Amino acid sequence: MTVRRHRTSAFLVGIATLILAACSSAPATLPPGLIPVTLGLNGNPTDGTRDYTDSIDPGSPFSWAIRIGNATDQEIIVDGYELVGQSPGLEVVAAGLLPTLPPPAIVVVPTPASADVEATVAARPLAGATFGGRSSAGWTDGGLLAFILRVPSAGDFALSGVHLRYHVGGMTFDTTLNAALEVCAGAASGADTTCPFVSPAASS
Repeated sequence: MTVRRHRTSAFLVGIATLILAACSSAPATLPPGLIPVTLGLNGNPTDGTRDYTDSIDPGSPFSWAIRIGNATDQEIIVDGYELVGQSPGLEVVAAGLLPTLPPPAIVVVPTPASADVEATVAARPLAGATFGGRSSAGWTDGGLLAFILRVPSAGDFALSGVHLRYHVGGMTFDTTLNAALEVCAGAASGADTTCPFVSPAASS
C-alpha cells in the first residue's frame, strides 16, 4: 500500500509539474484594448505620417521606411501585410522589418536604393518577421517597416497606409498604420508637393 501510494503521489506531482510548466510558458495576457503595434517609435506614437518625393526615377528601385513601436514586452510575429490605397503600377520589390539598433543603413524618406539597402531589406522579410519587445536587444526604441518600391513610368503614384496582420500574447490583431506616400516620378526635382501628373488611381 505504501509503495502504491508513493507511486500515485509521484504521478500527481508529475501532472502538477506539467501543468505548472504549461502555465509558465503560456504568453502573458495583454491589457484590454491595447493595440500592440503603433505608428512611431516606442514612447513617441503619432496618428499619421505623409511623405512626398519628386526625385525618384521611373524603373529604379527606391527605399521607404516607417518607424513603428511595440507597446508590449513580448515578441510580435507578423503574419502578413497589405499596402492600403496602392496605385496601380506601384510595385513592392521587397518588404522587411528592421531593428533600430544598430541603426540600419536606410533612411525613412523615399530615397534611391543602393544594392546594400536592397539586400538589407530582403534579408529580413516582413511576412513571418519577429518584432522584439521593448526589452529586446535592438528593439528597445522600436523598429522600421522598410520597403523597396518601384514605379514603371513617369506619373503620380501613392499609397495611404500599411495594414499589418500579426499575433502576440495568444491573440491576433489587424492594425492599419496611417502612413501615406506619394511619388511624383519623373517630375522636375524641387517642385512643390503638387504633382503635375494624374494619379493612375484617380484616372481609373
